[in-house]
Order: sequence, then structure tokens, then C-alpha cells
Amino acid sequence: MRPDTQVCSRLMIPVLALIGAWVVLVGATAAEPPNLREYPKVDGSTTTQPLQQEIMKRVLKTAEADIRHSGTHHAYTRLINGEVDFILVSRSPSQDELGEARKKGVSLEDKPIALNALVFIVHRHNPIESLTSEEIRGIFGGKIAAWDEVGVPGLGKIHAYTRERNSGSQELMERLVMPGSSIKPIPISPVIEGEGGRNLQENMWLLVSAVAGDECSLGYTLYHYATFIVPKLRDTVARNLRVIGVDSVEPSPTTIAARTYPFTTSFVAVIRSNTPTGHPAVKIRDWLLTQEGKAVISDSHYVPHP
Repeated sequence: MRPDTQVCSRLMIPVLALIGAWVVLVGATAAEPPNLREYPKVDGSTTTQPLQQEIMKRVLKTAEADIRHSGTHHAYTRLINGEVDFILVSRSPSQDELGEARKKGVSLEDKPIALNALVFIVHRHNPIESLTSEEIRGIFGGKIAAWDEVGVPGLGKIHAYTRERNSGSQELMERLVMPGSSIKPIPISPVIEGEGGRNLQENMWLLVSAVAGDECSLGYTLYHYATFIVPKLRDTVARNLRVIGVDSVEPSPTTIAARTYPFTTSFVAVIRSNTPTGHPAVKIRDWLLTQEGKAVISDSHYVPHP
């Protein structure tokens, strides 16, 4: 069913709390993980949880790994506070996180381990194949309001969904897409004082679910999350999403590795700078930078950093 020119249908896709860890099955390789007496305390972003699980399985030689990531910003906070020793996240620290670390006398050391991309998603009924970088900036900057302004007649108003400050995808949106500009899309519905309105989604799953349930939607997420994680979480949501191109370049492992896709970014492994050389967190981080570690990254459907 195609939407009319006035109202975009809201598909009844329930947004449920998802409990438990994700288990990612990958092929075995000859990679030799570090021999550790004690596994470090870990955390990270939603998108890197499957990789963190695979690392633990390889190191501990176990069939499953029960790891739950708390999200990018929370992971940084926990690392700064000394609650964890090693995090895998979708970006380097934000200015807020660096300020928090300075206040506590903590220095952070981050190293890129894999490539990913910030991608844009629409409902499957939306026929658009690609947006230009300028069109995306116009939409999320509040200058473009309707789909017919970007070549999609009859779809009505654009419902642009965003994330909260310091979330991994929001920081990447600000750095890669809109540096020096405010993200202020036209409100989907009237904004109540003290609230972010329906545009603002509190986590990645809520954002992709909102896009999957709204034929007028546009949102952003990370390539690996949209391509590999969402289908494992809820197939009905995955079936109603489409990843579109930017500047006529489709995001794929090939375009991400070649960095021809415009909004390519890096996953980073982060530790505190004063972590001793022999610490398990350092050993795992350094192992991920070896050819054997990169094989594990590739087996887990991530693009190893060159």
C-alpha cells in the first residue's frame, strides 16, 4: 500500500525490550588468541557486541559468550570510572567524554580496529535509491521538509529520526555529516517542553523500529547494525527497512573498505593510557591488530582496518 499525499501510514510493529546476549556464529580460523589467566572487564557499543562476544569465545575457547554492551557513551563512562578495562565502540571519545576523563585525571588511548559506515535507512515502501550529502544535511538541518523536494512525489512530509547526544551514531552524524551545523530536523509532531519530540529516539533499536513503522521516515544507523544485527533481532523490522546510497554510492564491504562511500568511519578499541603492558586488555587490543586478530574481525562480518 502506497501512502497518500497527506498521511503516512504507521505500521503496527511493536517495539519490544530485547533481553539477552546475541550469539554470532562464524567460521573457524587458525587465529591464535592471547593466553590469558584472567579475562578483562569489557563493554562497548551496541554495534560491536557480536565482535566482543566472538573475541571472548576465541580467547576462552568456549562455545558461547554472555556479554552485554551498555552503549557507546555508557561504555566510555564506565572505562573512565575504572569499572571496565577494555571497550569496543563505534567512535573515538566525544568532547564531553574527554572532559569527563580530564576531570578524573584519566587519559584514554584508542586505536582503530575495523571500518564501518554511517548509513541512512528508509521504509521499504519509499522508492528513493540515494540522497546527496547536501540533501541529507538539508533534511536534518531543518531546511528540507518534504519528500517531493528530493524527488519522491506523493510521499508527504519527511519524518527524520535522530539519536540522543553522545550516542555513537549521533556523534558520528555530527562529525561526518554535519560538522559545525546543528541537527534540528523539522519536528514530526509538536514538541512538548522538556522533551525531544517524536524525532528523538533513545537507543538504536527504537530508531530502526520507528523507521520500519513509518512510511515517511528517514533515519541513520551503522552499516553492520542494519545489515547483520537487526535481522537477527526481529525479522519483521528488517523486512521493512532499506539502506539507501549517499551521493549515488551504495554502502557495502567493498565501498567501505575502499572508502568510496562518503561516511566511512572506524570502530575503535579503547583502554586507559596507564594500563600496564601485560594487562589482559592490552594483550587483546594488540592481538586484534595482528593478521590473526584481523581474521577474527573479518569472520565476524566486520571490515578489518587496513
